[in-house]
Amino acid sequence: MRDASGARKRPAPFLAPGRVDGGWGGGVANSKPAPPRPTVPPARPPRPQQHSAPRPPPRSAPPAAAKQEQMHPSWIAKQKQKELAAQAAKGAIKAKKIVFD
Repeated sequence: MRDASGARKRPAPFLAPGRVDGGWGGGVANSKPAPPRPTVPPARPPRPQQHSAPRPPPRSAPPAAAKQEQMHPSWIAKQKQKELAAQAAKGAIKAKKIVFD
């Protein structure tokens, strides 16, 4: 917008409409306002006291044989493979030469 001298004119300030729709199922701005929501949730009733029974002693570590039974078979095979590779590196396992006739 320009005035008679050709200078730019500032537009009129925006005025919001008088009534505002409340949206999905809400009221209109001129209707009764909703009651304020409580800011603090209501206190919970106290829990009943439970009688504490003596706790059992902590479990000791299972023996190595039981530990291997709990392991997955592929893990057990990998452990055996590592042991054989370590023995081969030390020279404990000797390769035999095979001769075909």
